[in-house]
Amino acid sequence: MGMTLKEKKRREMVRRELRAEGVLPPTKKPLNRKRFCEEAEALLADMNFIVDGPYIVWAIMEMLGHTGGTGTGRSPEAVGAAKVVKLAVARREFEKERREKGDVSFTLGELIEVTEDIYKA
Repeated sequence: MGMTLKEKKRREMVRRELRAEGVLPPTKKPLNRKRFCEEAEALLADMNFIVDGPYIVWAIMEMLGHTGGTGTGRSPEAVGAAKVVKLAVARREFEKERREKGDVSFTLGELIEVTEDIYKA
């Protein structure tokens, strides 16, 4: 059974008091995901992958180990990083198989077939 309105108000009041005392951290401003991703895309466009490649690999490895502060399981961010790695490997293997067959061209539909399960995971 859920909390009553009175209990919810009391809980909110206690939270405010604890924040004012510094026991709880202040509420975080919500992340503007669109702006955040646009900023990352701009940074990526300016990167020199020969120089910055090791930093990208480090960042992916950091995110893969992210638990979201719970210490158990993996966070949605870690799953996203895992998808990046799996997409890269899937595309590399796909292109390798195509080259071995003597065909270097492929359609977007063929690439989507290979990567679709990763996006849906």
